[in-house]
Amino acid sequence: MTATVTAPLTLYENGELILDDEIINTSALIGTGSFTFNGGIFNITNSSLNIDEEEDFFASLNLSTQQTLSVAQTLRVGSTGFGKLSLENGAKVACASGVIGENGNATGLVKVSGDGSIWDTSGSLTVGGTTAGAGGDGIVSLNTGGTITATHLDTSNGTFAFIGGTLESFSITGDLVNIGGTLAPGASPGRLSITGDYT
Repeated sequence: MTATVTAPLTLYENGELILDDEIINTSALIGTGSFTFNGGIFNITNSSLNIDEEEDFFASLNLSTQQTLSVAQTLRVGSTGFGKLSLENGAKVACASGVIGENGNATGLVKVSGDGSIWDTSGSLTVGGTTAGAGGDGIVSLNTGGTITATHLDTSNGTFAFIGGTLESFSITGDLVNIGGTLAPGASPGRLSITGDYT
């Protein structure tokens, strides 16, 4: 079943939404109610989403097999407080841009692991702060089987633990230590620029 909501989907204080192996399309998700994402596809078609204890619905979001999250604009993990995102065993996330540990008091944690798990960012992925400068604490762990794609990756103010998996990008700002993963340049002819140290 597919449910499409052209206006923002509002969950009021005592409202509850449970998604089990179905599809929901909505321009935005707002309110103070409860949202349980057990499976299926959740598409936010015209706004951003914050995974944060201080905002929206999730302080922590764990996605696994058969779970897909699509965000038309920015996906923030830890915007003003604590936020955690985990992709395992084939989970998929797509967004226009990503920010992890955005503001000064924020902490954002992201883990991508397991065959087929993908975080696909069509624009920039910033770990620790924003494109304007340093912010909170941002930590990303990329592990065996997982893939992260971003047109531009900025790790200059955060931590990117490249333990395994595949990182695809056209440009990287900040130091990157490759422990056991595969660094894949962008589309043919496969050019990648790194402003920082790569070891």
